[in-house]
Amino acid sequence: INLANSLFGSGQVLGMQLFPELSLEKQGGAGLVEGIASSASVVEVRQSGALVFSTTVPAGPFRLEGFSLLNTRSDLQVTVTGSQGDKREFVVPAASLPLSAASANGLSVGIGKLEQNGSAEAPWLATASRGWRLSPRNSLTAGVMGSNPWRAVAASVTSQPLDSTITRLQTTLADDAQHGNRGVALDASLSQQLSERVSLSFNASRQTSGYRELSDSLQRDQQDNRSRARDQFGAGIGWALDDYGSLSLSWARSRT
Repeated sequence: INLANSLFGSGQVLGMQLFPELSLEKQGGAGLVEGIASSASVVEVRQSGALVFSTTVPAGPFRLEGFSLLNTRSDLQVTVTGSQGDKREFVVPAASLPLSAASANGLSVGIGKLEQNGSAEAPWLATASRGWRLSPRNSLTAGVMGSNPWRAVAASVTSQPLDSTITRLQTTLADDAQHGNRGVALDASLSQQLSERVSLSFNASRQTSGYRELSDSLQRDQQDNRSRARDQFGAGIGWALDDYGSLSLSWARSRT
C-alpha cells in the first residue's frame, strides 16, 4: 500500500493504515510525467535510483500521473524504451511536482515494512498525521514519521486568501541517524486562477546541507553533497482554447 495523508514520501509498504473516510476521495500520488513516444514503448520512472512506476504507452504523447513517489524533493529519471530497442532518457525536476496532499481533518496513522524495488533495505516505519480546519479558508496539518535509519516531523498550512488563490507552506525537520545528518526543508506553492481559461502556478523549495529524505538514508554510502539540489524554483501557465484543447508551459530551475 501507499501511506495516505502522509506529509512524508515513503514509497510502498507492506502494512496497514487507518485514515478519515473523506480521504478516499483524494487517493493518488504526486507523480506526474509527460512526454512523447515515437513508437509503442515501455516507460520507467526512477527516483533516487529506485523504480517507482513502470507502464507501456502507445506511440504519441503520453501523460502519467497519480502514482506514488519516494518524496517530492528529488528529481525523476524517466527512461522511454521503444519497440525497436531505442532508448531515450530525460529528467523531471522536483520543482515541477506538486507538494504531497495535506491530510483531511482527523487523525491518520500507518505502519509497515518498506517494499521498494531497487532497494536492498526494508526497514519498518510508522507515521501519524492530523489535520485541523482552522477556518473556512485555512487548514493546518502536522505529522511525524519514524524508522530505524530516519525520522522526521513536519507541519503544513494551506490557505485560500481569495476564491481564485490557493497557497501552501510546509516545513520538514529530518534526522538521518544512519549517516549523522540533520536538516530542514521548506516548500511553498501558489496557484492562481486568472480566469476560467487561464491559470498560473509557482513553487519553490529550499534545503539545508544536512537535510536527507528517507530514500537517501537507506543508501549505504554517503552522497556527494555537491550533487544535491539546495534550491528549486518552478512556474507554470495553463490555458484552454476552444479549437486546440488545453495547453501548458512550465519552467524550473535548481541550484546544487
